[in-house]
Amino acid sequence: MALYSDYGSNGGVIEYKNDKEVKKELIKAFYEFAKEKKCVSATIITSPFEIDNDFYDNEIDYTFKDTRIGQLTRLPSEFDNVEKSLFDIFHYKTRNSIRKAYKHQIEVTTDINHNTFNFLIDTHIKNILEIGGIAKPERFFNLVNEIFKSQKEYKIYTAFIDKQPIASVLL
Repeated sequence: MALYSDYGSNGGVIEYKNDKEVKKELIKAFYEFAKEKKCVSATIITSPFEIDNDFYDNEIDYTFKDTRIGQLTRLPSEFDNVEKSLFDIFHYKTRNSIRKAYKHQIEVTTDINHNTFNFLIDTHIKNILEIGGIAKPERFFNLVNEIFKSQKEYKIYTAFIDKQPIASVLL
């Protein structure tokens, strides 16, 4: 039995012309790949912005459907004081995390250099392996850097305490 996982989600099938036949073939290939690898589970997570969720209901013979309320927060249309307004919307645990970050003087940058890029890769691999997952190969991160434009099509946010990296995320 093989277990494959992807940490995160793109939000359903990504097909830029919204061609239903192409989407059907991509889904078919996805499930064939899962079957070939003897996966015990194959999951498609749609985007909350998906226009045609009925497509998935009509095209996939699924055994379980988990419907959740999206993790989106509507922002007020007007802000008198942006920082105060956002802070009031956040869950108390989020507010506490923000206060803690200020207290510890955490700095966050989007500067991408050799050190921050390697920190992202090393941290990803270490953390995924700690939870028993399959880490993305280093080549994945190198391809992101080769294919996409830094700061325009992707950013790496790195948090520091006393100039030492403590966390990183690729968006």
